[in-house]
Amino acid sequence: MKNKKIGIATPWVNLKNAEYECIERIRISAKNIGIEVILFDNYGNILDTNHNHTGEIVNQNDLELVLSLHYQTPKYLDSFYYGVLWNPPDYIIEFNSRFNSIQNCNMYDAFLTYQSDGIISYANAMLRECKGKLCHEIVFVSSPADTYYEPSLENPMIFYCGINFDRPAIGGRGRHDKIFSDLEEEGIIKIFGPKKIDVLEPWSGYESYSGEIPFDGISIMKEINKCGVVLVLASEVHRKYDVVTSRIYEAAAGGAVVIAYNSDFIKKEFGDCVLFIDYPLHSHENVSSQIINHFKWIKKNPLEAKEKANKLQEIFLKKFSMTRQLTNLIENHKIIQTQAFENTYSKHNKTVIDINLIWDKPTPEGLQNTIENINSQTYTSLRIIAMFDSMIYDQCILLMKKHLKKDYSCIYVKQNIFNKNDVQNDSKEKTTNVNYSRNMARGRMISQLLEYSKSEYASYLFSDTIWFSDHITTLKRTIEDNPSTEVAYSGCFLRNNLQENLNNYETLFFKRLSFHDLCRFDERMTMGSVLISKSMLSKYHTYLMDYFDDAEVYLLFFIAERDKSSAFSFKMTSGIDMSNFAMSNRINSLENQEELLKGLFRNDFSFPSPLQPRQNPSKLVNTSEKVTLVAKNILRFILIKTLGYENFVRLKNYLLK
Repeated sequence: MKNKKIGIATPWVNLKNAEYECIERIRISAKNIGIEVILFDNYGNILDTNHNHTGEIVNQNDLELVLSLHYQTPKYLDSFYYGVLWNPPDYIIEFNSRFNSIQNCNMYDAFLTYQSDGIISYANAMLRECKGKLCHEIVFVSSPADTYYEPSLENPMIFYCGINFDRPAIGGRGRHDKIFSDLEEEGIIKIFGPKKIDVLEPWSGYESYSGEIPFDGISIMKEINKCGVVLVLASEVHRKYDVVTSRIYEAAAGGAVVIAYNSDFIKKEFGDCVLFIDYPLHSHENVSSQIINHFKWIKKNPLEAKEKANKLQEIFLKKFSMTRQLTNLIENHKIIQTQAFENTYSKHNKTVIDINLIWDKPTPEGLQNTIENINSQTYTSLRIIAMFDSMIYDQCILLMKKHLKKDYSCIYVKQNIFNKNDVQNDSKEKTTNVNYSRNMARGRMISQLLEYSKSEYASYLFSDTIWFSDHITTLKRTIEDNPSTEVAYSGCFLRNNLQENLNNYETLFFKRLSFHDLCRFDERMTMGSVLISKSMLSKYHTYLMDYFDDAEVYLLFFIAERDKSSAFSFKMTSGIDMSNFAMSNRINSLENQEELLKGLFRNDFSFPSPLQPRQNPSKLVNTSEKVTLVAKNILRFILIKTLGYENFVRLKNYLLK
C-alpha cells in the first residue's frame, strides 16, 4: 500500500456519535502503522480532523480502499468499498425506505464484521445477489487502538456509557430504566453520555449521570479505568442477532472487569474473563440483582477480579485492538480484492469489445475526461470506434492520440452532427457553443456506428458518461454468468458538480429494471450503462433509429424485456456527469418517441395509459413526492422521540399486520 491511503466514508459531518468515535480510533491505529487516512462525506468532499468540510474533493486514485461505517453511504467513487456490518439487521431494514440501506449495502465490494451467526446469516440473505462478499477470515469490530490501562479496583464503580436514544421524549424512561434505578439506589453506578440530542435530554432525571465524554478515541478508556467495572448491556434488537457493542472492547482496553449480558459471541471470545448476567428478551426481571451480586463479588475478591480484567485485556490486545485489526485488513486486502475480482470480473480478456464513443458536443472540451474512462478499464481487449463532428474532428483526433494510454485499434468517423450556422469559432484551437442544434438524432449516430462494429459486444460512451474501472469487465462477466443475456447493465448515479451545495451525487437506479420501470420514461436510463451483444445489435432496425433521440435506450430495453434477455450486474459502475451534459435540441420530441415505442411493442406489452411523463435527470423526485417524503420523516421522527425506537418498531409491525 505504498503511497496509498485509506478512505473513510461517513454520512454525517461533525455529528458526535458512535461512528465519529470509531473514526478517531481508526485514525489513531492507522497512524500507529504509518497509514494515512482521508475522511470524506458520502459525496467525496474531504473532512478535516474536526470532521468539517475542507472545500477539497478526494482523489479516488489515491485510495487503496474505502471503509463505509454505515448503511447510509452509497458507493459513488471508483474504489474498493468495504461495508462494515456493525448494526443490527433490523436497523438496515427499518431505515431502507429513507436511506436505501439495502441497496447501498449491495453496492459494496466486500464486507467486514465479527463472527456473529445472526448477522452473518442475515448478510448472506440480504446479499443473495452478491456472493462471496463476506470476509469471514477478517475480524473487524469497533475496538479502540492499542491505548490501554492497567486494571485498578481501589474504589470501584460501575461504568455505563450510552446515548439512550430510544428514551421517550415525553415522560417515562428508556429501555434499561429499571436496571439503572436499582443500581442508583445502591449508589454503585456512574452514567456517561450526551447531555442533549436535538430536543431530547436522554439522561435527565438520572442522579448517577456524570457528564459527557469527548469523542476522541481515547477519553472513554480513561473514565473506564477510573471506575474499574463496566456494565455491557444491549437493546433487544442487538441481542436478537447477537450484535455486540463496542463497550466490551473499551472495557478491555480500560483495564476493567466486565459485567455483560449473556452474548454467545462474548462467551466464545472471552469466556470466564467476563461476569455474565441472564438477560432474556422482553424481560428485565432479576437482572439488577445479578449485577449487584457480581459487583459485591468484585469488591470482596479484588485480586481474582483483577485477574479477570488482565486476562480480558490480554485477549483484546492479541485479537481485537483496532491497530491489530487494521494491520490484518491491510495485510489481507490484496487477497480479499483478488477473491472479489474472481467473483465479478470477466473470466478472460480474449473477446474484443467495441467502445462506441459518440461525442455529442460541438466542442472538444471534456473529451480528455471521457478518454480517461477508456484508459481506466481493467478489461483491455478493446477497439475504439469514435464519431466526431466535422468542425472539431481534427482537434478530437489529436486529443485521442495524445491521451489514449494504450495503442488501441481505433476507427474515427467524421459526421456533420451539428448545424454549423449556430456555432461560432473563437479560434483555431477552441470552438465555443453559443446556440447550437443537432442535425443527427442519437439513434442515427448509433446505427451508423453499427456499420463499423465487428466485435461480439459493444458499449457506448457519450460526453456525459462516467465509467468506473471495472465497468466493462463486470458487465462482460454478467453475460458470461447468464448465457442467454443480450443486454447487461450496471447501476447508475448522477454527478452534478454544477450545484452550489455539496450533495452533488444521486443514485439514478440500482436494481433490475422491470417493464413498469421502462414505462416511466424518466430519463434515468442511459446507453452508457449497458454492454450489448451482437445478437441484440442485429435486432436494432436502422431505418427506425433515425426517429430515436434520447429514447433509443428504451428501444433496447423493450426488446430485451420482450425476449427476457437482460441482466443486472449488481455493481455501481456508471454515472452521468451533468457538468459535461450535452444540452442540445432533440430531433424528435420525447412524446413522439414514446408513442412510437408503444406502437412498436403494442402486441408484446400492455402499456398503462397515459404513460408517466419523462423527468429531467436533475429533478429526480417531483415536488409532491418530496413533500410526502418529508412529512413521513417528520412523523417518524416525532413517533420515535415519543415512543422510543423499539416501541415504534412494535407499533409499526402491529399496524402492518
